[in-house]
Amino acid sequence: MASIEKDTSLNLKIQPPSFLKKRIKELAGLILLTLMALLSAAFFTYNASDASWNSANTATVINIVGVPGAIISDLLIQMIGIANFLLVIVPSFWGIRLLTHRSIEKPFLRLIFLSIGVILLSSSVAKISVPEFWSISSGLGGTLGQIVYDQIFLLVAPLSIASGILGYLLAFTGTITVLWCLGAGWGEWT
Repeated sequence: MASIEKDTSLNLKIQPPSFLKKRIKELAGLILLTLMALLSAAFFTYNASDASWNSANTATVINIVGVPGAIISDLLIQMIGIANFLLVIVPSFWGIRLLTHRSIEKPFLRLIFLSIGVILLSSSVAKISVPEFWSISSGLGGTLGQIVYDQIFLLVAPLSIASGILGYLLAFTGTITVLWCLGAGWGEWT
């Protein structure tokens, strides 16, 4: 008859490296989501009259994130306009992927292409008429969007592409680029 012995040792095992890697990814995802929540709060509470690099005054800062939020939101809204929301959405998506133990392949390449996609999308809205609530004089595409749009329009002028068609082409190209930057495979979307 076989006997069963009871293991009375402490049997303390060091956790495998994969355990530590998972916790580091989770922490990175949590930090990324926290930063994106702060950036969202800075964008949503943006006030053009807050003190920043191009607006010096002594008034109380209205931005909920304080002076850093006022400076960052002013800089990004002035530069890329309404496309700044992508700088929150895509990294938030990355943070969720990290929290759920999914990888982000080629993160530095995706970061570079995110910049390109954001610039393309900001230039696609550069020629749209500005609504009343938009307090930025550089338009919906921001300063950079306007400059990029004008330069691309000069490059394609010999092709006789209409301004509106160029905006759609830029929006399509920017959208495809940003979707790739999310890092989700086709199977995750279906």
